[in-house]
Amino acid sequence: LYIIKYLKLLSPLDAATPNIILETVLDPILVLNSEGIIIKCNQATEDTLKLSSKQIIDRPLSDFFKAKEFGYSIK
Repeated sequence: LYIIKYLKLLSPLDAATPNIILETVLDPILVLNSEGIIIKCNQATEDTLKLSSKQIIDRPLSDFFKAKEFGYSIK
C-alpha cells in the first residue's frame, strides 16, 4: 500500500477492494456461495487448474476434488 500511495497509482482505499485483491494475489483464490458453488476465481486459479473462468464458475467446488475420480465421496 505504501508504494501505491507514494506513486499515487491508486488511493489506499481503492487498492484494498476485494476485486483488486483477488486479481493481484498470486495464489489461487475461489469465492463460493453458501451452497459451495464457485462464483469468482482469480487468474492464479485458472493457471493452476488450466481452465478458463467460464469452465470454473458456476460449478460446485467438489467437482475439483480428485477423490471423486476414484469413487470416493467427500463429506
